[in-house]
Amino acid sequence: MNSIKIRKSILYGIASVLIYFLFSTITMFFYSGGDQFNPALPHYNFFGSFLSDLGRTQGFSGNPTYETALFYALGLIIMGSGTIIFFIAHNYLILKSNTLLRYASNAAGILAGLGYIGIAFTPWNLWPKIHLFFVFTGFLSFMAASMLLFILIRQQPGYPKAYGNLYLLIGVLIGSYVLLLLYGPDSHEPWGRIVQSTGQKIVVYSQSLLILVCGVGALKLCQQD
Repeated sequence: MNSIKIRKSILYGIASVLIYFLFSTITMFFYSGGDQFNPALPHYNFFGSFLSDLGRTQGFSGNPTYETALFYALGLIIMGSGTIIFFIAHNYLILKSNTLLRYASNAAGILAGLGYIGIAFTPWNLWPKIHLFFVFTGFLSFMAASMLLFILIRQQPGYPKAYGNLYLLIGVLIGSYVLLLLYGPDSHEPWGRIVQSTGQKIVVYSQSLLILVCGVGALKLCQQD
């Protein structure tokens, strides 16, 4: 892959994160399916609903929410494809690092993107177990890819180590959220749902912001070639 294709691929990866953020935000304004503890709520409950609630084909109110589900799913698909393309392209920026770890990180990044796409195609009100499988696939794979990139960037001459530290932070954030999912308060209780859904947004938005910074760093590195 030549430098122009690498830059375009990384740029698409950056754009896909911004598009997901835009699509999910717009969906919040138009979502009218209520929440688990207040089905008649006429708007999205930011601190009491998961992002996956935006992908429901039927709201808690019982009303169909196909339009918002489709729009949110499209944002996820774009971000998932952008994640795959980003990791494939980024692999060419760390060619002097450990080959085995590089392939492992690349594979984990691709699997993370496929996980996001899988979430889009499995609304949790229809296929909750499959949906949860893709949620864990996406998060755990991205965590693994980020942790490996922390090591790989430190091995790559000329790659600012600060970006490796940011990938490490991404991995720690995702790992913390996975622990919250597994051992945190029960989301079937009102307070637990607030903690879980708010924790999810903190991690997802932090991860998005950090990956944007890392993407800009990768673009700068491309321009030096």
